[in-house]
Amino acid sequence: MTQNYLQSPTVGTVNISPRTGYSFRLGNYGNIYPFVGATYLDVELTVEGSIPVAGHTLDYSIDQENSDKWNALAGFNLDFSKYWAWNFEAGFWGSRTNVISGITFRY
Repeated sequence: MTQNYLQSPTVGTVNISPRTGYSFRLGNYGNIYPFVGATYLDVELTVEGSIPVAGHTLDYSIDQENSDKWNALAGFNLDFSKYWAWNFEAGFWGSRTNVISGITFRY
């Protein structure tokens, strides 16, 4: 039988993402809104627990945080119609990268 000795981690997060862009009409194809910006992400995570080792208990605590708080981003929102849109964003620079994309349906 395996037992989990990990306690619930404590997590604190701050995420700020300023952006600037412009809108362009694409005629019958809708509108596109390209943008650039930056993302500030501050994550602090503490993992604590205990492990039984040779008749003793080893308690531990690990503090983690991201090394680069800021990274650049670029992306766009594309409205195909008044009902459908697609968004895409890529974060880059520093020690972390990310890609976010989604489809929106408005009714």
